[in-house]
Amino acid sequence: MCGIAGYISNDFNENDILNILNSLEHRGPDNQSYYRDTFENKNVCLGHARLSIIDLQEHANQPMHFKNLSLVFNGEIYNYKEIRNKLLNDGASFDTDSDTEVLLKSIYFYGIAKAIELTRGMFAFALYDKEKRTLTLVRDRAGVKPLYYFNDGVDLIFGSESKALVSHSNFKREVDYQSLSYYFKTGTISSDNSIYKKCKQVSPGSYVEIDIKSLKEETTTYWDVNTFYAQEELKYSYEEAKEELEKILLESVKLRMVADVPVGVFLSGGYDSCLTTALLTKVLGYQLNTFTIGFDNKNHNEAHYAKDIANYLGTNHKELYCSSNDVLNIVSRLDTIFDEPFADSSAIPTLLVSEFSSKDVKVILSSDGGDESFWGYTKYQFLEKLWAYKKLFPAQLRQMMMAVTPSSLPINSYNLKTRIQKAKNVFTSKSFEKDLLLAQQLFTDNEISDLFNMFDADSCGNYNDVLEINDRYKKVSAADYRTYLADDILTKVDRTTMSVSIEGREPLLDHKIIEFAARLPQSYKVQGNYTKRILRDITHKYIPRDMIDRPKHGFSAPINEWFQGDLKDQLIDSLYSEDFLKLGIIDKAQLDNELDSFFSAPKMYNSQKLWLLFMLSKWCLRWEPKV
Repeated sequence: MCGIAGYISNDFNENDILNILNSLEHRGPDNQSYYRDTFENKNVCLGHARLSIIDLQEHANQPMHFKNLSLVFNGEIYNYKEIRNKLLNDGASFDTDSDTEVLLKSIYFYGIAKAIELTRGMFAFALYDKEKRTLTLVRDRAGVKPLYYFNDGVDLIFGSESKALVSHSNFKREVDYQSLSYYFKTGTISSDNSIYKKCKQVSPGSYVEIDIKSLKEETTTYWDVNTFYAQEELKYSYEEAKEELEKILLESVKLRMVADVPVGVFLSGGYDSCLTTALLTKVLGYQLNTFTIGFDNKNHNEAHYAKDIANYLGTNHKELYCSSNDVLNIVSRLDTIFDEPFADSSAIPTLLVSEFSSKDVKVILSSDGGDESFWGYTKYQFLEKLWAYKKLFPAQLRQMMMAVTPSSLPINSYNLKTRIQKAKNVFTSKSFEKDLLLAQQLFTDNEISDLFNMFDADSCGNYNDVLEINDRYKKVSAADYRTYLADDILTKVDRTTMSVSIEGREPLLDHKIIEFAARLPQSYKVQGNYTKRILRDITHKYIPRDMIDRPKHGFSAPINEWFQGDLKDQLIDSLYSEDFLKLGIIDKAQLDNELDSFFSAPKMYNSQKLWLLFMLSKWCLRWEPKV
């Protein structure tokens, strides 16, 4: 696990690559180095900041070279020993025990497409080919590892985080309004885009080949989750499917224990992390370190559940309860850790548990992906109810529904105005995957157009980028995997773990799991209100049902209370800062309305909306974008 960066430019200024590497030191504190080559009037520079996980020796440092190829690599190839044996049989020899050398020589012997096909892992890498005079930027299938690049036709700059690109003297900090609109809808930036103009991310499951001389790009998609949702369903019985899935899960969690440093597990008390921990302890026999974070607010706390599970499974368990001082300290750092606007408040507990566990381990397993692959979120149940109502309500009655307003109802309920508008939008939508976006937007399009002065209503990220899949459940599952998972969850885990120099691994995101799950009948995933059916039933083999079967909490933070207490002054100072308001992003009168709505009736207001605005203002003040 590391940070990678570099550039192609007519000019070479060593300060640029040194500044870039310095900005990524948290991703790779063990070694920073770079390589420079020249081609005609072009300078090619590859930089690497190393966090040593496999083969800790100096000879495994990067950039790494073989024949005409130079590589900087971020991530892990979990099955590298298997690939290494194949390469040995095909005549390769090795100087290190690292997965980096295996990847490099696999590309040399088999070509980039075949080399990727062989891998099971998470990765983002840049490959410079001196003979072809190309730079190829590659990202893993799910998008676990990030990779940004800026191309204005004169300079190409790439890096693991946008702060690396911003550190280059030729980078332009011009805000992309479509990305900002998407942020207002989702609280994130799309996983194939950036907050800046002319700056993108390599899309998950893709690689971009760039001609050194012209800087022209050619993108290849080598893996797409839609492909598997579009395939014919598997003919397994439910029991056969359970047995086969458990085999794949066991292989996946075992692969992710490959390391030359201590490994631990985030244990939240929910099904996904409990299943990961149970398979490692009960089946594979590992003695594990597990970690969890807790809050005093019982509505946001699962720490005691995690402790009970840890005791049952016999792990070496540690827990940390979040204090007010912890919150204030973490919030003051979020705008540096997240160098693009990011409004998932669960970043706070994730960062705290990352920092806490980094004292004992250098690798941590985070069990994300189960909800997306196995239909686990409550938003899915909300959509199912609305789809059922759509069928029941004739077109004329739907039009009458459109006339419903909060003021016409004899009730005052939580976030009522937004919820009614979201329901209306879903009722009139003709796209199941768009329904997903509409259902989870924090602000509706109407609210955003009032609040945001640069609103772009068409900013939907990848929500509409779904193949022709007839099944509405599969459409939504594919869309969520390509959007919320990559945009939010994986961004959160990558930035928080790497900020404290530990490697986060995702056993439930092995591509073999999603390829299998995508082809399962929907009834194997959900039965009435029983979500994630097949994962739950596997978990119950190892943990008693009455210990774990309870309503889903999620890894959330009590921000409503914080905004009324410890964070109130920070919130107001940041939102009403002269430097933020003068950018003209927000309509001040509408901002006043939002704050008045919250402070006059905090229990009726969705405080995640204020968190979105708060994080945007802090980002603007920290990174000084050009609007």
